[in-house]
Amino acid sequence: MDLNLVGKRVTQVRLATKHEMKKCGWEGLIPPTVFVLDGGYVFLPSKDGALNAPGQTVVMDALSGEISALTRGR
Repeated sequence: MDLNLVGKRVTQVRLATKHEMKKCGWEGLIPPTVFVLDGGYVFLPSKDGALNAPGQTVVMDALSGEISALTRGR
C-alpha cells in the first residue's frame, strides 16, 4: 500500500459504515467519524493500535493551540 498522503484531499467526512466497523471488529459499537481521501483511503480513529475500540478524533489549531474534538452528529 502506497501511503504517500501529501497532496491528497479530503472528499468526505462521515460516520464509519457497517462494513468498516465489521472489518475492525467493532460491530455493535458507536461508529467514529472518518475522513475519506481521494485515492480511496479512509482514516478510522482507533482507541489504540490493537483496534480495541473506535476512537475520538482530536484537532489542534497549529497557531493558537486550541483543541477541538470531532463528534458525531445527533
